[in-house]
Amino acid sequence: MKPQNLIFLICTIFLVAEGATAESPKVDKGGNVEKAVSESGLLKDFDTLGGNDILYQKAKALEPDKNIEIVQNRVVSRSLRHELLGEFASVLDGDSYVKARSAGVNYQFHLNPRWSFGLKYEYGFNELTEAAERSIQMAIDTDNREGGVPDMDWLKEKSMATVSYYPIYGKVNFFNQGILHFDIYGMVGAGQAKLRRSESGIYMGGLGMGMWLSQHLSARVEFRYETYEVSRLNGDSFQKEIGVGSLQLGYML
Repeated sequence: MKPQNLIFLICTIFLVAEGATAESPKVDKGGNVEKAVSESGLLKDFDTLGGNDILYQKAKALEPDKNIEIVQNRVVSRSLRHELLGEFASVLDGDSYVKARSAGVNYQFHLNPRWSFGLKYEYGFNELTEAAERSIQMAIDTDNREGGVPDMDWLKEKSMATVSYYPIYGKVNFFNQGILHFDIYGMVGAGQAKLRRSESGIYMGGLGMGMWLSQHLSARVEFRYETYEVSRLNGDSFQKEIGVGSLQLGYML
């Protein structure tokens, strides 16, 4: 997939998500119409994660002079929901001769608040470091191309299927603008990687934090440990292991 196509796909996802309509009102057991959670306005949508308006009004009536925040149980439902995310990632401890970054798209199907299953695609943007450029220039100047040119085989594309488990849930008051809900999760994945010279299977394990900014908006921070097979110019190969950090923004349907 070409970079411009990837960027177009990410923009399309967010434009479609932005045009999604709010959830319809629900009726409780007493026949009362509940206030729709996803009202217009991102700040208002974010603030509705804070708690129950009825409990807030009752508590405020008892203690009118106190600043009260009502935080209830999990209000962002993640049962049988779909999440689309755009991603930017960077290799944290890779080859000293290459700056490796990537952009990608992710899909998560949330079976329930504990488990989700996903698909991931990333396209790599690689550039030589100053050390690599100096080494190449020195090899050219001394006519020592075999001994001076770095033997590099970097990632160009990767596709993976993932499984995530969310054992830790929490929430925090975010500058008194609303309640930020988050989950700490672990993930594993496997797939196929396309490198500069060859293709290889790729395996991944990692930790992340998912932040549910509203009923629809989400953000994620992940650290992943990835391993795949790299080929050398002489035909040999070895298993390469890298650490990857990523930031993601998403929309839940």
